Amino acid sequence: MVRPAPTAEKPQHLCLDKGYDNAPAEAVVKEAGYVPHIRRIGEEKLDTEQKKTHPARRWVVERTFAWLCGCRAILVRYDKLAERYLALIKLASGLL
Repeated sequence: MVRPAPTAEKPQHLCLDKGYDNAPAEAVVKEAGYVPHIRRIGEEKLDTEQKKTHPARRWVVERTFAWLCGCRAILVRYDKLAERYLALIKLASGLL
């Protein structure tokens, strides 16, 4: 699919997380024709009363992968058969 050209009436926006809070990343986004929306490091999302809406926390998926990598058989993948590897993942998930 071809990206439509941005116009003055309809500029294209790009939302990025705190990992892109640096000058080179912002320059690349502007060069590509997007309006950057980059959350600054240390900035938290606030509601209308200027209170934090959600506390900062790691993503659930990242945390789960980190826990599963604690199991050496899953991390190294000794098993060649997909069924056995899936069984190990299910067993580790159950133990966690």
